[in-house]
This record gives sequence, C-alpha cells and structure tokens, in this order.
Amino acid sequence: MFTGIIKEIGTIRDVLQEREVLNLKIHSTEVIKDLAVGSSVAIDGTCQTVVDLTDDNFAVQVIPETLKLTTLGKFQRGDKVNLESALKLNEDISGHLLTGHIDGLGQVADVKKEGKTAEFAIKPPHQLGKFIARKGSIALDGISLTVAQCDDEQFKVAIIPHTLQETTLGSKKAGDLVNLEVDILARYVERMMSVGDNRLNQNKLKEEGFI
Repeated sequence: MFTGIIKEIGTIRDVLQEREVLNLKIHSTEVIKDLAVGSSVAIDGTCQTVVDLTDDNFAVQVIPETLKLTTLGKFQRGDKVNLESALKLNEDISGHLLTGHIDGLGQVADVKKEGKTAEFAIKPPHQLGKFIARKGSIALDGISLTVAQCDDEQFKVAIIPHTLQETTLGSKKAGDLVNLEVDILARYVERMMSVGDNRLNQNKLKEEGFI
C-alpha cells in the first residue's frame, strides 16, 4: 500500500528490453534507503518489485500487462519519475490509500498556470468516469490529489506550488499521458451496487438506516 505522498523524484538510468520483460534501473538517494530486494516501490504510481539495488540505483522488471496499462513502457534514459516506498504501519497517511495498481491512462487536456499554482484538466478513460467525483480523491502518476471539478468528459485538479516543485507534475503539458488510480472505496461501492442480490440501492440503504 502507498499514500500518494511522493518522497523523491528519481531518474531513469537504464532501459533494457529482454524478450517480454522491460528492465528499468532508477537512480535514487532517498527512497532507496527504505528498499531491499523484494520490496515494493511505486514508480509514477505503479507498484513494482525491487529485483536488485546498489548504493544509489535500484532495478525493477516490468511485465507486459503493466506495460500495456501504464506509462512505464514509454520511459527513456534521463526521464524523471515520482517515487514512493511502501507504507509502514506506524506512518501517517497524509494522502489517501493507494494500491499501486493503475486503473488506466489519462491524458492532460489543458494546463492553466496562475502564478506558482496550476490547474490541470485530465481526460480519463470513459469507463473510469463513474469512479471520479468532485471533492473525491484520485492519484495522478502516484500523486494523491483532490478532484476540484468533473463532468462526463474530464476532471480538474488544482496543484499547489509545493506539489509542482516536488513531483513531475511541474513538467507536464497538454497531450501527456498520466497513470490514474481511482479511490479504492469507489471501486468497492460500484461492485456492491452491481452484483446479484447484494446490490446496493436506495431500498437497501433505507433498510440499513443510511437514508
């Protein structure tokens, strides 16, 4: 599990395709302190397993399914990436709970900068729209954010100066793709509303005393 609070911007040191597996080597000075072989680490919000590490680099192996669903297959040497080590039980959850399992790719539709802040408009895949709500949580490239506005086509997030400086969002522009992870609670609610006799509907909510 992760929280969406980015701990470091890492740098892609090497990209090597070996048959169906993409090997990535990433430079890190802070997050690597929490890692060991076998540890989970979020790279632009995507949970990966550390397979090797040295003093300032760690390596992961990306399988085809992940390459298909995320931006990891587009990485090149020198690219900057958001890094977060796995949540420890004694740590604060300053963002929101994330699994590191990406739900789909969003496209940056527009970026409006006002002084040191910015507003991003993101077009999500159509099937994810039902999980995105105003004032709800969402993760972009592993960054925990709050939805400011949303409609059937896109949603907007407001970015504070600290986030622009401490993550890769500061370099994003219209047309760029971002990894999206919707709120895990929204996924479970949608499942409850759609399955068999346990469907969650207005009558069920009344029976349970919620309305």
